[in-house]
Amino acid sequence: MTQWDHCVKSINSDSLDSLIANFRTLSRSGNDSRLAVIKDKLLLHHSGSTKALNLIAVSEIEQGNLNVALSLLDRSLAIDFEQSLAHLYKSQVFERQKAWKFALESCNLAIDLKPDLAKAYRLRARLLQHLGRLGEAEASFQQAVALEPQNPEGYFAWANLMRELGRLEDAIAHYDKALALKPDLVQALNNRGKVLKDLGHLNDAMVSYERALTVKPDHLSARLNRAHLLMLKGELRPGWLEYEWRWKTGERKQPRRFQQPRWLGEPVDPGCRLFVWHEQGLGDAIQMVRYASRLAAMGFEVVWEAPSALVPLFSSVTVTSLSVVPAGRDALCSFDLHCPLMSLPLAVGTTALTIPETGAYLHANAEKEVNWRGRLGDRQSLRVGIAWSGSPTHRNDANRSIALREFATLLELPFEFHCLQKEVRESELEYFLGTRIIDHRQALRDFSETAALVQQMDLVISVDTSVAHLAGAMGKRLWLLLPFIPDHRWMMDRPDSPWYRTASLFRQPARGNWSDILLLLRDKLARTKQ
Repeated sequence: MTQWDHCVKSINSDSLDSLIANFRTLSRSGNDSRLAVIKDKLLLHHSGSTKALNLIAVSEIEQGNLNVALSLLDRSLAIDFEQSLAHLYKSQVFERQKAWKFALESCNLAIDLKPDLAKAYRLRARLLQHLGRLGEAEASFQQAVALEPQNPEGYFAWANLMRELGRLEDAIAHYDKALALKPDLVQALNNRGKVLKDLGHLNDAMVSYERALTVKPDHLSARLNRAHLLMLKGELRPGWLEYEWRWKTGERKQPRRFQQPRWLGEPVDPGCRLFVWHEQGLGDAIQMVRYASRLAAMGFEVVWEAPSALVPLFSSVTVTSLSVVPAGRDALCSFDLHCPLMSLPLAVGTTALTIPETGAYLHANAEKEVNWRGRLGDRQSLRVGIAWSGSPTHRNDANRSIALREFATLLELPFEFHCLQKEVRESELEYFLGTRIIDHRQALRDFSETAALVQQMDLVISVDTSVAHLAGAMGKRLWLLLPFIPDHRWMMDRPDSPWYRTASLFRQPARGNWSDILLLLRDKLARTKQ
Protein backbone atom coordinates (compact mmCIF):
# COMPACT_ATOMS: atom_id res chain seq x y z
CA MET A 1 0.00 0.00 0.00
CA THR A 2 1.40 3.40 -1.00
CA GLN A 3 1.63 6.34 1.39
CA TRP A 4 -1.20 8.02 -0.55
CA ASP A 5 -3.44 4.93 -0.33
CA HIS A 6 -2.77 4.75 3.38
CA CYS A 7 -3.68 8.43 3.71
CA VAL A 8 -6.96 7.95 1.84
CA LYS A 9 -7.81 4.83 3.82
CA SER A 10 -7.18 6.51 7.14
CA ILE A 11 -8.91 9.78 6.34
CA ASN A 12 -11.95 8.68 8.28
CA SER A 13 -9.89 8.10 11.41
CA ASP A 14 -10.51 10.73 14.09
CA SER A 15 -7.39 10.09 16.16
CA LEU A 16 -5.21 13.15 16.65
CA ASP A 17 -1.99 11.50 15.47
CA SER A 18 -3.67 10.07 12.35
CA LEU A 19 -5.26 13.38 11.41
CA ILE A 20 -2.01 15.29 11.95
CA ALA A 21 -0.05 12.77 9.84
CA ASN A 22 -2.62 13.04 7.05
CA PHE A 23 -2.66 16.84 7.31
CA ARG A 24 1.10 16.97 6.82
CA THR A 25 1.00 14.53 3.88
CA LEU A 26 -1.77 16.44 2.15
CA SER A 27 -0.03 19.78 2.78
CA ARG A 28 3.01 18.51 0.90
CA SER A 29 0.88 17.16 -1.97
CA GLY A 30 -1.15 20.38 -2.33
CA ASN A 31 -4.49 18.57 -2.19
CA ASP A 32 -6.56 21.46 -0.88
CA SER A 33 -9.98 19.75 -0.90
CA ARG A 34 -8.86 16.77 1.20
CA LEU A 35 -6.82 19.10 3.40
CA ALA A 36 -9.97 21.08 4.21
CA VAL A 37 -11.69 17.85 5.35
CA ILE A 38 -8.80 17.02 7.70
CA LYS A 39 -8.72 20.60 9.01
CA ASP A 40 -12.43 20.49 9.81
CA LYS A 41 -12.01 17.17 11.63
CA LEU A 42 -9.11 18.51 13.68
CA LEU A 43 -11.09 21.57 14.72
CA LEU A 44 -14.20 19.52 15.42
CA HIS A 45 -12.64 16.70 17.43
CA HIS A 46 -9.40 18.24 18.76
CA SER A 47 -10.11 21.93 19.27
CA GLY A 48 -8.39 21.72 22.64
CA SER A 49 -5.15 20.42 21.15
CA THR A 50 -2.43 23.07 20.91
CA LYS A 51 -0.58 20.79 18.51
CA ALA A 52 -3.56 20.76 16.12
CA LEU A 53 -4.20 24.51 16.43
CA ASN A 54 -0.57 25.37 15.80
CA LEU A 55 -0.36 23.03 12.81
CA ILE A 56 -3.40 24.59 11.14
CA ALA A 57 -2.16 28.09 11.99
CA VAL A 58 1.13 27.44 10.19
CA SER A 59 -0.84 26.27 7.15
CA GLU A 60 -2.92 29.43 7.23
CA ILE A 61 0.23 31.57 7.44
CA GLU A 62 1.61 29.84 4.34
CA GLN A 63 -1.64 30.56 2.50
CA GLY A 64 -1.60 34.21 3.57
CA ASN A 65 -4.64 33.95 5.83
CA LEU A 66 -2.95 35.91 8.58
CA ASN A 67 -5.94 36.92 10.69
CA VAL A 68 -7.21 33.32 10.72
CA ALA A 69 -3.75 32.14 11.79
CA LEU A 70 -3.60 34.77 14.52
CA SER A 71 -6.96 33.68 15.90
CA LEU A 72 -5.86 30.02 15.99
CA LEU A 73 -2.61 30.90 17.75
CA ASP A 74 -4.45 32.98 20.34
CA ARG A 75 -6.71 29.99 21.02
CA SER A 76 -3.64 27.77 21.39
CA LEU A 77 -1.90 30.17 23.76
CA ALA A 78 -5.07 30.52 25.82
CA ILE A 79 -4.77 26.78 26.49
CA ASP A 80 -1.03 26.89 27.20
CA PHE A 81 0.71 30.26 27.23
CA GLU A 82 4.19 28.78 27.65
CA GLN A 83 4.60 27.52 24.08
CA SER A 84 7.67 29.04 22.51
CA LEU A 85 6.77 27.91 18.99
CA ALA A 86 3.26 29.37 19.17
CA HIS A 87 4.74 32.73 20.17
CA LEU A 88 7.24 32.40 17.33
CA TYR A 89 4.48 31.69 14.79
CA LYS A 90 2.54 34.65 16.13
CA SER A 91 5.63 36.81 15.66
CA GLN A 92 5.84 35.62 12.05
CA VAL A 93 2.23 36.68 11.47
CA PHE A 94 2.93 40.14 12.88
CA GLU A 95 6.07 40.36 10.74
CA ARG A 96 4.05 39.71 7.60
CA GLN A 97 1.60 42.37 8.73
CA LYS A 98 4.54 44.74 9.29
CA ALA A 99 3.50 45.19 12.91
CA TRP A 100 7.14 45.19 13.96
CA LYS A 101 6.70 46.03 17.65
CA PHE A 102 4.05 43.38 18.25
CA ALA A 103 6.19 40.90 16.33
CA LEU A 104 9.19 41.71 18.52
CA GLU A 105 7.18 41.25 21.71
CA SER A 106 6.02 37.79 20.60
CA CYS A 107 9.51 36.84 19.43
CA ASN A 108 11.02 37.86 22.78
CA LEU A 109 8.45 35.69 24.57
CA ALA A 110 9.48 32.75 22.36
CA ILE A 111 13.14 33.32 23.29
CA ASP A 112 12.36 33.71 27.00
CA LEU A 113 10.61 30.33 26.95
CA LYS A 114 13.26 28.61 24.82
CA PRO A 115 16.61 30.45 24.91
CA ASP A 116 18.24 28.01 22.47
CA LEU A 117 15.74 28.58 19.63
CA ALA A 118 18.09 29.78 16.89
CA LYS A 119 15.40 30.66 14.34
CA ALA A 120 13.79 32.95 16.92
CA TYR A 121 17.05 34.91 17.18
CA ARG A 122 17.18 35.21 13.37
CA LEU A 123 13.61 36.50 13.32
CA ARG A 124 14.35 38.86 16.21
CA ALA A 125 17.31 40.27 14.29
CA ARG A 126 15.17 40.94 11.22
CA LEU A 127 12.58 42.72 13.33
CA LEU A 128 15.23 44.85 15.00
CA GLN A 129 16.47 45.81 11.53
CA HIS A 130 12.99 46.99 10.60
CA LEU A 131 12.91 49.05 13.80
CA GLY A 132 16.30 50.59 13.03
CA ARG A 133 18.00 48.99 16.04
CA LEU A 134 20.88 47.67 13.98
CA GLY A 135 23.41 47.11 16.79
CA GLU A 136 20.93 44.91 18.65
CA ALA A 137 20.14 43.11 15.40
CA GLU A 138 23.80 42.20 14.95
CA ALA A 139 23.97 40.81 18.49
CA SER A 140 20.91 38.68 17.76
CA PHE A 141 22.47 37.31 14.57
CA GLN A 142 25.59 36.44 16.55
CA GLN A 143 23.47 34.46 19.00
CA ALA A 144 21.71 32.64 16.16
CA VAL A 145 25.00 31.64 14.54
CA ALA A 146 26.45 30.53 17.89
CA LEU A 147 23.44 28.22 18.38
CA GLU A 148 23.49 26.87 14.82
CA PRO A 149 27.00 27.32 13.40
CA GLN A 150 26.26 24.94 10.52
CA ASN A 151 23.16 26.78 9.33
CA PRO A 152 23.98 28.94 6.27
CA GLU A 153 20.84 31.06 6.72
CA GLY A 154 22.28 32.67 9.83
CA TYR A 155 25.44 33.83 8.07
CA PHE A 156 23.43 34.96 5.03
CA ALA A 157 21.07 37.12 7.08
CA TRP A 158 23.97 38.52 9.10
CA ALA A 159 25.79 39.40 5.87
CA ASN A 160 22.73 41.33 4.67
CA LEU A 161 22.83 43.39 7.86
CA MET A 162 26.53 44.10 7.37
CA ARG A 163 25.71 45.35 3.88
CA GLU A 164 23.02 47.64 5.29
CA LEU A 165 25.52 49.00 7.82
CA GLY A 166 28.04 49.68 5.05
CA ARG A 167 30.52 47.16 6.44
CA LEU A 168 31.05 45.60 3.05
CA GLU A 169 34.16 43.54 3.77
CA ASP A 170 32.39 41.95 6.75
CA ALA A 171 29.40 41.25 4.51
CA ILE A 172 31.60 39.40 2.02
CA ALA A 173 33.13 37.33 4.83
CA HIS A 174 29.68 36.26 6.05
CA TYR A 175 28.39 35.50 2.55
CA ASP A 176 31.47 33.33 2.05
CA LYS A 177 30.72 31.43 5.28
CA ALA A 178 27.15 30.83 4.15
CA LEU A 179 28.34 29.62 0.75
CA ALA A 180 30.95 27.34 2.30
CA LEU A 181 28.05 25.56 4.02
CA LYS A 182 25.69 25.74 1.04
CA PRO A 183 27.46 26.52 -2.27
CA ASP A 184 24.17 26.74 -4.18
CA LEU A 185 22.57 29.37 -1.93
CA VAL A 186 21.60 31.51 -4.89
CA GLN A 187 20.54 34.62 -3.00
CA ALA A 188 23.87 34.69 -1.17
CA LEU A 189 25.69 34.47 -4.51
CA ASN A 190 23.56 37.30 -5.89
CA ASN A 191 23.96 39.57 -2.85
CA ARG A 192 27.67 38.81 -2.70
CA GLY A 193 27.87 40.08 -6.28
CA LYS A 194 26.14 43.31 -5.28
CA VAL A 195 28.62 43.93 -2.48
CA LEU A 196 31.62 43.15 -4.69
CA LYS A 197 30.27 45.65 -7.20
CA ASP A 198 29.87 48.27 -4.45
CA LEU A 199 33.51 47.66 -3.51
CA GLY A 200 34.57 48.20 -7.13
CA HIS A 201 35.50 44.56 -7.78
CA LEU A 202 33.48 44.36 -10.97
CA ASN A 203 34.98 41.19 -12.45
CA ASP A 204 34.54 39.30 -9.20
CA ALA A 205 30.96 40.56 -8.99
CA MET A 206 30.28 39.21 -12.47
CA VAL A 207 31.64 35.81 -11.45
CA SER A 208 29.30 35.77 -8.44
CA TYR A 209 26.25 36.67 -10.57
CA GLU A 210 27.13 33.98 -13.11
CA ARG A 211 27.50 31.39 -10.36
CA ALA A 212 24.03 32.36 -9.15
CA LEU A 213 22.64 31.96 -12.67
CA THR A 214 24.29 28.57 -13.02
CA VAL A 215 22.29 27.47 -9.97
CA LYS A 216 19.06 29.22 -11.05
CA PRO A 217 19.13 30.55 -14.63
CA ASP A 218 15.84 32.41 -14.22
CA HIS A 219 16.80 34.25 -11.02
CA LEU A 220 15.44 37.71 -11.79
CA SER A 221 17.58 39.79 -9.45
CA ALA A 222 20.81 38.14 -10.63
CA ARG A 223 19.78 38.69 -14.25
CA LEU A 224 19.06 42.38 -13.68
CA ASN A 225 22.21 42.88 -11.62
CA ARG A 226 24.22 41.25 -14.38
CA ALA A 227 22.54 43.53 -16.93
CA HIS A 228 23.44 46.65 -14.94
CA LEU A 229 27.00 45.45 -14.48
CA LEU A 230 27.46 44.78 -18.19
CA MET A 231 26.29 48.32 -19.00
CA LEU A 232 28.41 49.80 -16.21
CA LYS A 233 31.42 48.17 -17.90
CA GLY A 234 30.38 49.71 -21.22
CA GLU A 235 29.03 46.48 -22.73
CA LEU A 236 25.75 48.06 -23.76
CA ARG A 237 24.28 45.64 -26.29
CA PRO A 238 24.52 42.48 -24.14
CA GLY A 239 23.48 44.58 -21.14
CA TRP A 240 20.28 45.84 -22.78
CA LEU A 241 19.46 42.32 -23.95
CA GLU A 242 19.85 40.97 -20.42
CA TYR A 243 17.76 43.87 -19.10
CA GLU A 244 14.72 42.43 -20.87
CA TRP A 245 14.56 39.96 -17.97
CA ARG A 246 12.82 42.71 -16.02
CA TRP A 247 9.58 41.48 -17.61
CA LYS A 248 10.09 37.75 -17.16
CA THR A 249 8.65 37.16 -13.68
CA GLY A 250 6.08 38.70 -11.38
CA GLU A 251 8.75 40.14 -9.06
CA ARG A 252 8.65 43.36 -11.07
CA LYS A 253 5.79 45.32 -12.53
CA GLN A 254 4.47 43.44 -15.53
CA PRO A 255 4.58 45.02 -18.99
CA ARG A 256 1.41 46.60 -20.24
CA ARG A 257 -0.68 44.41 -22.49
CA PHE A 258 -1.81 45.53 -25.93
CA GLN A 259 -3.42 43.75 -28.84
CA GLN A 260 -0.75 45.19 -31.12
CA PRO A 261 2.64 43.41 -31.28
CA ARG A 262 5.65 44.57 -29.31
CA TRP A 263 8.53 45.93 -31.37
CA LEU A 264 12.15 45.11 -30.56
CA GLY A 265 13.93 46.11 -33.74
CA GLU A 266 12.23 44.07 -36.46
CA PRO A 267 12.02 45.65 -39.96
CA VAL A 268 8.80 47.65 -40.50
CA ASP A 269 7.03 49.36 -43.37
CA PRO A 270 7.41 53.14 -43.67
CA GLY A 271 4.63 55.03 -41.91
CA CYS A 272 4.13 52.34 -39.27
CA ARG A 273 2.80 53.93 -36.09
CA LEU A 274 4.85 53.09 -32.96
CA PHE A 275 3.63 53.74 -29.42
CA VAL A 276 6.52 54.25 -26.94
CA TRP A 277 5.13 53.82 -23.45
CA HIS A 278 6.61 55.25 -20.30
CA GLU A 279 8.29 53.22 -17.57
CA GLN A 280 10.61 54.12 -14.67
CA GLY A 281 11.75 57.64 -13.78
CA LEU A 282 11.75 61.16 -15.15
CA GLY A 283 15.48 61.10 -15.81
CA ASP A 284 15.07 57.91 -17.84
CA ALA A 285 12.36 59.56 -19.93
CA ILE A 286 14.56 62.61 -20.62
CA GLN A 287 17.50 60.40 -21.54
CA MET A 288 15.47 58.19 -23.88
CA VAL A 289 13.43 60.80 -25.77
CA ARG A 290 16.56 61.29 -27.91
CA TYR A 291 15.46 58.13 -29.74
CA ALA A 292 12.48 59.92 -31.29
CA SER A 293 14.67 61.24 -34.11
CA ARG A 294 16.21 57.82 -34.76
CA LEU A 295 12.77 56.19 -34.88
CA ALA A 296 11.54 58.86 -37.29
CA ALA A 297 14.57 58.24 -39.52
CA MET A 298 13.62 54.54 -39.56
CA GLY A 299 10.23 55.49 -41.02
CA PHE A 300 8.05 55.40 -37.92
CA GLU A 301 5.30 57.76 -36.95
CA VAL A 302 5.92 57.95 -33.20
CA VAL A 303 3.39 58.35 -30.40
CA TRP A 304 5.44 59.07 -27.28
CA GLU A 305 3.92 58.69 -23.82
CA ALA A 306 5.37 60.89 -21.07
CA PRO A 307 4.51 61.90 -17.49
CA SER A 308 2.45 65.09 -17.50
CA ALA A 309 5.33 67.12 -16.02
CA LEU A 310 7.39 66.34 -19.14
CA VAL A 311 4.80 66.73 -21.90
CA PRO A 312 5.35 70.49 -22.50
CA LEU A 313 9.13 69.98 -22.52
CA PHE A 314 8.99 67.05 -24.96
CA SER A 315 7.00 69.16 -27.39
CA SER A 316 10.32 70.92 -28.10
CA VAL A 317 11.72 67.81 -29.81
CA THR A 318 12.04 68.82 -33.46
CA VAL A 319 10.69 65.64 -35.07
CA THR A 320 7.72 66.20 -37.38
CA SER A 321 6.42 62.62 -37.13
CA LEU A 322 6.33 62.72 -33.30
CA SER A 323 3.29 63.28 -31.10
CA VAL A 324 3.58 63.41 -27.31
CA VAL A 325 0.72 62.19 -25.13
CA PRO A 326 0.29 62.30 -21.33
CA ALA A 327 0.69 59.03 -19.44
CA GLY A 328 -2.51 57.07 -19.07
CA ARG A 329 -4.03 58.16 -22.39
CA ASP A 330 -2.96 55.08 -24.40
CA ALA A 331 -6.60 53.98 -24.76
CA LEU A 332 -7.13 57.06 -26.95
CA CYS A 333 -4.13 56.31 -29.20
CA SER A 334 -4.09 54.33 -32.42
CA PHE A 335 -0.87 52.50 -33.24
CA ASP A 336 0.50 49.44 -35.02
CA LEU A 337 3.36 48.44 -32.70
CA HIS A 338 4.46 49.34 -29.19
CA CYS A 339 7.77 49.45 -27.31
CA PRO A 340 8.54 50.11 -23.62
CA LEU A 341 10.76 53.13 -23.06
CA MET A 342 13.80 51.31 -21.68
CA SER A 343 13.77 48.72 -24.50
CA LEU A 344 14.54 51.37 -27.13
CA PRO A 345 18.36 51.07 -26.89
CA LEU A 346 18.05 47.32 -27.50
CA ALA A 347 15.57 47.72 -30.34
CA VAL A 348 17.80 50.26 -32.11
CA GLY A 349 21.00 48.27 -31.43
CA THR A 350 22.76 50.91 -29.33
CA THR A 351 26.45 50.66 -28.52
CA ALA A 352 28.61 53.26 -26.76
CA LEU A 353 29.62 54.50 -30.23
CA THR A 354 26.13 54.69 -31.74
CA ILE A 355 24.15 56.62 -29.10
CA PRO A 356 21.93 59.09 -30.99
CA GLU A 357 21.58 62.80 -30.27
CA THR A 358 24.46 63.37 -27.85
CA GLY A 359 24.13 67.15 -28.23
CA ALA A 360 21.09 69.35 -27.57
CA TYR A 361 17.80 67.63 -28.38
CA LEU A 362 15.53 69.41 -25.86
CA HIS A 363 14.96 73.16 -25.88
CA ALA A 364 13.44 75.76 -23.61
CA ASN A 365 10.13 77.33 -24.55
CA ALA A 366 10.90 80.74 -26.07
CA GLU A 367 8.19 82.61 -24.18
CA LYS A 368 9.12 81.05 -20.85
CA GLU A 369 12.76 81.78 -21.52
CA VAL A 370 11.93 85.47 -21.97
CA ASN A 371 9.99 85.41 -18.71
CA TRP A 372 12.93 83.89 -16.84
CA ARG A 373 15.37 86.40 -18.31
CA GLY A 374 13.15 89.15 -16.96
CA ARG A 375 12.80 87.45 -13.61
CA LEU A 376 16.57 87.05 -13.14
CA GLY A 377 17.53 90.47 -14.45
CA ASP A 378 20.94 91.43 -15.76
CA ARG A 379 23.71 88.95 -15.20
CA GLN A 380 26.10 90.20 -12.50
CA SER A 381 28.44 87.21 -12.48
CA LEU A 382 28.70 83.58 -13.54
CA ARG A 383 25.33 81.88 -13.11
CA VAL A 384 25.54 78.42 -11.60
CA GLY A 385 22.52 76.16 -11.18
CA ILE A 386 22.82 73.43 -8.57
CA ALA A 387 20.89 70.27 -7.67
CA TRP A 388 22.38 68.47 -4.71
CA SER A 389 19.73 65.84 -4.00
CA GLY A 390 17.12 63.75 -5.78
CA SER A 391 14.01 62.00 -4.59
CA PRO A 392 14.49 60.54 -1.09
CA THR A 393 12.43 57.50 -2.14
CA HIS A 394 14.89 56.55 -4.89
CA ARG A 395 16.48 53.17 -4.12
CA ASN A 396 20.00 54.61 -4.48
CA ASP A 397 19.37 58.00 -2.88
CA ALA A 398 21.79 57.46 0.00
CA ASN A 399 24.65 57.11 -2.49
CA ARG A 400 23.74 59.72 -5.08
CA SER A 401 22.48 62.68 -3.00
CA ILE A 402 24.79 65.06 -1.13
CA ALA A 403 24.12 67.02 2.05
CA LEU A 404 23.84 70.70 1.14
CA ARG A 405 26.34 71.61 3.88
CA GLU A 406 29.02 69.87 1.80
CA PHE A 407 28.66 72.72 -0.72
CA ALA A 408 29.55 75.40 1.85
CA THR A 409 33.01 76.28 0.50
CA LEU A 410 31.73 76.22 -3.08
CA LEU A 411 29.00 78.70 -2.19
CA GLU A 412 31.59 81.16 -0.87
CA LEU A 413 32.65 81.95 -4.44
CA PRO A 414 31.39 85.31 -5.82
CA PHE A 415 28.94 83.82 -8.31
CA GLU A 416 25.16 83.58 -8.63
CA PHE A 417 23.89 80.22 -7.36
CA HIS A 418 20.39 79.13 -8.37
CA CYS A 419 18.37 76.25 -6.96
CA LEU A 420 17.24 73.94 -9.77
CA GLN A 421 15.41 71.56 -7.42
CA LYS A 422 11.67 71.67 -7.08
CA GLU A 423 11.89 70.37 -3.50
CA VAL A 424 14.24 70.86 -0.55
CA ARG A 425 14.16 68.32 2.24
CA GLU A 426 12.68 69.43 5.53
CA SER A 427 15.90 68.54 7.34
CA GLU A 428 17.85 70.98 5.12
CA LEU A 429 15.31 73.74 4.69
CA GLU A 430 16.55 76.07 7.43
CA TYR A 431 20.15 75.76 6.25
CA PHE A 432 19.10 76.24 2.61
CA LEU A 433 17.23 79.45 3.39
CA GLY A 434 20.34 80.81 5.08
CA THR A 435 22.59 80.28 2.04
CA ARG A 436 23.18 82.52 -0.97
CA ILE A 437 21.30 80.08 -3.23
CA ILE A 438 18.44 81.82 -5.03
CA ASP A 439 15.21 79.94 -4.45
CA HIS A 440 12.98 79.24 -7.48
CA ARG A 441 10.97 76.29 -6.15
CA GLN A 442 7.54 77.91 -6.36
CA ALA A 443 8.00 78.80 -10.03
CA LEU A 444 9.12 75.35 -11.19
CA ARG A 445 5.67 74.01 -12.02
CA ASP A 446 6.88 71.54 -14.65
CA PHE A 447 10.05 70.68 -16.53
CA SER A 448 9.44 73.27 -19.25
CA GLU A 449 9.84 75.92 -16.53
CA THR A 450 12.97 74.18 -15.22
CA ALA A 451 14.33 74.05 -18.78
CA ALA A 452 13.78 77.80 -19.23
CA LEU A 453 15.65 78.42 -15.96
CA VAL A 454 18.47 76.03 -16.92
CA GLN A 455 18.83 77.91 -20.20
CA GLN A 456 19.82 81.02 -18.20
CA MET A 457 22.67 79.18 -16.48
CA ASP A 458 26.31 79.25 -17.54
CA LEU A 459 26.94 76.00 -15.70
CA VAL A 460 24.87 73.29 -14.02
CA ILE A 461 26.33 71.33 -11.11
CA SER A 462 24.18 68.34 -10.22
CA VAL A 463 24.09 64.93 -8.66
CA ASP A 464 22.64 62.07 -10.68
CA THR A 465 19.04 63.21 -10.92
CA SER A 466 16.57 64.35 -13.58
CA VAL A 467 18.03 67.88 -13.54
CA ALA A 468 21.36 66.46 -14.73
CA HIS A 469 19.63 64.68 -17.61
CA LEU A 470 17.78 67.85 -18.49
CA ALA A 471 20.95 69.95 -18.60
CA GLY A 472 22.71 67.32 -20.72
CA ALA A 473 19.74 66.99 -23.07
CA MET A 474 19.74 70.78 -23.55
CA GLY A 475 23.45 70.83 -24.34
CA LYS A 476 24.28 72.96 -21.28
CA ARG A 477 27.65 72.71 -19.61
CA LEU A 478 27.15 70.10 -16.89
CA TRP A 479 29.36 69.04 -14.00
CA LEU A 480 27.94 65.76 -12.78
CA LEU A 481 28.83 64.47 -9.30
CA LEU A 482 28.86 60.68 -9.13
CA PRO A 483 29.26 58.15 -6.32
CA PHE A 484 32.15 55.68 -6.28
CA ILE A 485 30.01 53.14 -8.13
CA PRO A 486 27.52 55.11 -10.23
CA ASP A 487 24.38 54.12 -12.06
CA HIS A 488 25.16 51.94 -15.08
CA ARG A 489 24.56 54.70 -17.64
CA TRP A 490 27.63 56.64 -16.50
CA MET A 491 29.96 53.64 -16.87
CA MET A 492 33.34 53.58 -15.13
CA ASP A 493 36.70 55.34 -15.27
CA ARG A 494 35.87 58.05 -17.77
CA PRO A 495 35.56 61.84 -17.30
CA ASP A 496 32.89 62.23 -19.98
CA SER A 497 29.63 60.59 -21.03
CA PRO A 498 28.72 59.13 -24.41
CA TRP A 499 25.11 60.11 -23.64
CA TYR A 500 25.73 63.85 -23.12
CA ARG A 501 28.49 65.62 -25.02
CA THR A 502 28.64 68.65 -22.68
CA ALA A 503 28.87 66.68 -19.43
CA SER A 504 32.00 66.41 -17.31
CA LEU A 505 31.91 63.60 -14.76
CA PHE A 506 33.41 63.96 -11.28
CA ARG A 507 33.61 60.66 -9.44
CA GLN A 508 34.11 59.89 -5.76
CA PRO A 509 37.67 58.64 -5.21
CA ALA A 510 36.36 56.34 -2.46
CA ARG A 511 32.96 55.31 -1.15
CA GLY A 512 31.21 58.18 0.62
CA ASN A 513 33.94 60.73 -0.10
CA TRP A 514 32.23 63.84 -1.48
CA SER A 515 34.51 66.36 0.20
CA ASP A 516 37.46 65.79 -2.14
CA ILE A 517 35.26 66.20 -5.21
CA LEU A 518 33.72 69.42 -3.93
CA LEU A 519 37.14 70.86 -3.10
CA LEU A 520 38.21 70.02 -6.65
CA LEU A 521 35.07 71.65 -8.02
CA ARG A 522 35.63 74.75 -5.91
CA ASP A 523 39.12 75.21 -7.32
CA LYS A 524 37.92 74.52 -10.85
CA LEU A 525 34.95 76.87 -10.48
CA ALA A 526 37.15 79.62 -9.04
CA ARG A 527 39.19 79.50 -12.26
CA THR A 528 36.10 79.46 -14.49
CA LYS A 529 35.38 82.56 -16.49
CA GLN A 530 31.98 83.80 -17.54
